[in-house]
Amino acid sequence: MALTTLAGVISGLRAPTYTFKSGVAATAGRHMTSWYVGAIPAAATANAAGASGAALTYPVTGSIPWAPPGSGDTVLARFLQRQNGASGSAHGSSLLIDRLWHNSGLNATLTSLQSVNSVTLPARDVAQSTNGDGVLIGVEVSTAATVGTPTITVTYTNSAGTGSRIATNIAATTATSAQGSFYILSLQAGDTGVRSIQGITLSVGWTSAEVHLVLFRVIAHMPIFGLSNGSAPSRELAKIEDVVSLAAAKIFDGSVLQILGLATGTNTYNTALTLTLSSG
Repeated sequence: MALTTLAGVISGLRAPTYTFKSGVAATAGRHMTSWYVGAIPAAATANAAGASGAALTYPVTGSIPWAPPGSGDTVLARFLQRQNGASGSAHGSSLLIDRLWHNSGLNATLTSLQSVNSVTLPARDVAQSTNGDGVLIGVEVSTAATVGTPTITVTYTNSAGTGSRIATNIAATTATSAQGSFYILSLQAGDTGVRSIQGITLSVGWTSAEVHLVLFRVIAHMPIFGLSNGSAPSRELAKIEDVVSLAAAKIFDGSVLQILGLATGTNTYNTALTLTLSSG
């Protein structure tokens, strides 16, 4: 059934899901992913899906564990995150995302166009279709780079079916992008999502790096707050959101859940996350 009332959400509450990720590298002003670090859930390895990639459906190693109900609605009822790091400035905010598609086989040292021609997305865009409304592009680093600061250019088809659109990285790349660095790309003006990717071009070579394109949908955004006076408590940052502040964000069956963090400092930190879902 549909969850249309607060009472319905309360009656459909499920046991909380707990995750803990250890040793996440952070680079100031850039997103990073815990996809490649343990411990709960286990770390993922770099995928080998090829340039056209793979559409993803839970369960996938590296994703946050949960039990899709199979019918009815599921909404995010509570989102608690606690971060411990070397500094209170390590982590500024988190995105809970549904990882829809990813690929492999890209050559990070090549500066000519590399064809992708991605496979059809799973029906988990904001309208629960394959059109890609609300779907964004990321470039994820699974093996650290050592040299090069390329501009990333991706050609894509938007959610309305218009091709030859151009996306570029928002944050500048770094030559020493660590494993887990995640560069979100800006879409062409007027676009609201990505249906498919046709190709990628790097302006200069990115030595030693192994990179992957990722298509994803943002489910929730959480800022992380803490003291900023340099005392010990500033290293413990926590934030809680509930079903109202989260606007009863929907999680569709098959969602591959993961966290992206936006760093405000350059540190290594641990993060603990509790998600409470409601189904009905």
